[in-house]
Amino acid sequence: MVEAVRVVLSRHGIRPLHVLSGRGHHFAWSIRRDSGMFERLREIGGVAANGCEQPVPCGSELRVLGKAFAGLGLLMEYVGRLVLELAGARCQIPVELTAVEVPTTGRGREMVSVDLSEYGDPLQMRTVRVPFGAYLKPWQQVYAMGRANMGRIGPIIFVPVDGMDTRRAVHVMRDPGLAAGLAEELSTAIPEHTAGSASLLDAYERSALREFHREFYSEAHELPERWPRDLRPPLYGWVAR
Repeated sequence: MVEAVRVVLSRHGIRPLHVLSGRGHHFAWSIRRDSGMFERLREIGGVAANGCEQPVPCGSELRVLGKAFAGLGLLMEYVGRLVLELAGARCQIPVELTAVEVPTTGRGREMVSVDLSEYGDPLQMRTVRVPFGAYLKPWQQVYAMGRANMGRIGPIIFVPVDGMDTRRAVHVMRDPGLAAGLAEELSTAIPEHTAGSASLLDAYERSALREFHREFYSEAHELPERWPRDLRPPLYGWVAR
């Protein structure tokens, strides 16, 4: 999957910062705020922007960023589908967009998730993982991990991969001393790839997915005051006797 991400992005000259965490691989690059690319993201994301008015009010600055973030979500869905197509043909286990249930195979129910779920949240609810920070989710979700397992987990550090294979990167991320040594050697500056992102957006604009997005968002959203009524559980024809 990682190689598929590299292939898709490298076609447009994008070389992201690649970080490994307890949650998996993360790829980050930046787009200049004063660029035409940013304005294009705002334009395509305007109708898809979610959560800027509901449920948390926000200022005009966040509204601008929220629209670009929504546009970026549409673009990343395009990237995700390219990765899925490329990796799915080579991977022995299912590759899916975000975490969904898959059928059980000979090795149990396992999958590779191309996780785009962050774009389903309003921008103000998202955070960025910081290289060489500690991964704390197991301790924040003891209910899921099981208290008896917490002592066996050990430290987990976000580390930039930067040429390491995954096996070596996992070894470093579990050793704070090795991670600290790596921090003295590597830069974790997020690379700027505005031009490459514009090339990627050009390809998305020509895709069938873009046509689907246009049709999908052409329908007006239900008014917020109707949500409580429309989201009630359906009534089934069961009668208590």
